Amino acid sequence: MSASAYRDIAVHIGVNAGSELTAQLAYAVALAAGCGAHLCGLFNRPPLPLVRHYMPPEVIAHHKTECERAAARARQNLDAAARAHDVSTEWHDMSGTALEAIVTQARASDLLLLSGVIAGEATAREYDRETLADDAVLALGRPVLLLPGAPPAGLPQNILIGWNGSREASRAVHDAMPLLQKAGRVTILSIDPEREGGLPGTELARHLARQDVTADLLIREGHDRDAGLLLQQTAWDIKADMIVMGAYGRGRLSETVLGGATMHMLRKAALPVLFSH
Repeated sequence: MSASAYRDIAVHIGVNAGSELTAQLAYAVALAAGCGAHLCGLFNRPPLPLVRHYMPPEVIAHHKTECERAAARARQNLDAAARAHDVSTEWHDMSGTALEAIVTQARASDLLLLSGVIAGEATAREYDRETLADDAVLALGRPVLLLPGAPPAGLPQNILIGWNGSREASRAVHDAMPLLQKAGRVTILSIDPEREGGLPGTELARHLARQDVTADLLIREGHDRDAGLLLQQTAWDIKADMIVMGAYGRGRLSETVLGGATMHMLRKAALPVLFSH
């Protein structure tokens, strides 16, 4: 067994998951099947946004019903997709915030899949989906694969790596290795390599070759503020179906401070992005 193989993949399912849920769970199951991994569904029942005893009973009852329906729908979708691909699954149904559910369970996984879609307002919505992605990427300690509304089916076959020679980028490449080794095409995008004191993408390509991954190297001039746009544009140009990149930032008290490229991709990526911090 490869030391870098995924064996446990987790997928978070929010109570406000909408029409994108079926496609995202199908993607999670296909990924698990392609990697020979076990899949864990993480469903969280969020607390009501106000102090419970100040709420009318009918509001509390509606909240409970909404959570029950969402959980049943999500589990049914997951089980059906898993049966079709012969993937082993488990289900964790937890009360508490989404971040609590993720940190409690996903740290025992190799990879977390998380929706990048911002759900509509609902009674049970307790956590802004934007800040959830930010906090999960920085706090989890595991790679996070952020999914768009309707991710492409199957394992990624055309992967773009955003590379600047940093610790975070190196971590991301290592974390993505099981997918890189299965992809049909891998491209390294190195932005303004002279600023890094050389051509860090060249050494990465050599390293990947020793991992049985053949990668093309693209050099682009630009600044930090342009990195997100360049990544997005390059992914579009080469028809990539996944981006791998480091997540740059830190938590400061209750505030998350993110780098420009990380923020751009968290907010605007239209394809799956694997982040490592």
